[in-house]
Parts: sequence; C-alpha cells; structure tokens
Amino acid sequence: MFRIDDATAATSLPTPEAAGTEGYFTEGNPTSGTPATNVRGAWLNMIQEELRAVVVAGGLTPSKTTYNQVYQALQALFPLKSLFAAVLSTNGYLKIPTPAGTLFIQWGTANGASGTWTFPIAFPTAVARVFVNNADTGATYATTSVWSLSSAGFYRWNSSGAAVSGNTSLLAIGY
Repeated sequence: MFRIDDATAATSLPTPEAAGTEGYFTEGNPTSGTPATNVRGAWLNMIQEELRAVVVAGGLTPSKTTYNQVYQALQALFPLKSLFAAVLSTNGYLKIPTPAGTLFIQWGTANGASGTWTFPIAFPTAVARVFVNNADTGATYATTSVWSLSSAGFYRWNSSGAAVSGNTSLLAIGY
C-alpha cells in the first residue's frame, strides 16, 4: 500500500479537521436539494493510513505495483492454516485454538484384543471425555470400557472378559 505520490500531495500528514457527526456517503439529490457527500482529504488520509498500517504490521514493504498487499498482510497476521493443526487419518487429531486455550479432538480405531491404546498426541492438560464404541456386530458383541485413563492414552477392556473381536472406534476430547 504505497502512499499517494502525486505532485500535489502533502509531504506530511495534515492535521484533520474536528470530528463531526458520523454518517454515510450519498450521491445527493438535486431535485430535493440534497448535496452529494464531499470526500475530504482527511478522510482519504485516514483510509490510506489504516490500510498501510495493516500492510506494515504484516511485515510487507509497501509497494506501488502490488495490488493485494492488504490481503497478503492479513494472511501473514492470521495464518488460518497453521492455527488448526491436524492429522487427518484413521488415528488422528484436530487442535482448535480458543480464547481459553487449545481444544483437542482425537479419534482412532483399535483392532483386536483389549489392551492399551495411545492417543495420536498426548493431551497437554487433561482429557475431558473419551467415547468408545465396539464395532463388532457378531454374536460375541461386548461392551468396551475405558480404564486407567491418562493424558497419553487408556486401557481398553472388554466387559465380557474376552478379547474385543472387532474394531473399537474411539473419540476423545480434551485440552
């Protein structure tokens, strides 16, 4: 966002006039005697400086020939792709930033016998909830339970005392 460089431009930022009542632009209406809104230099300078501040805060050098610098600066200041870290796979996780901290959602599938299951990444503070679902639809269906829960994982136990014969789907939420 290069500042105006016309030969008639002021060499320093002029002092703006006193603030008036806020309003909106109008094209005016000659029939009713309503004048069109005057676009004053102070207002244009304010818009120019606001946009330039975004560009500079984004780490860019103002350019006269680059027409997407505000967009580039916003991407640099608010990198959405890096805010939401994720591993999207069979056993994966999603980190969601919040004002109170980062919320973690993790999921996975464990196969076969009961045993220890490790989260894709450890929860830094605490596990809020773990949901398990035994996907075995055969005659040996049994409920899978969670024991010895920690920030790194838990022990899967089959309530029938037998091996979990199918996939166990897992969903965990924590912070």
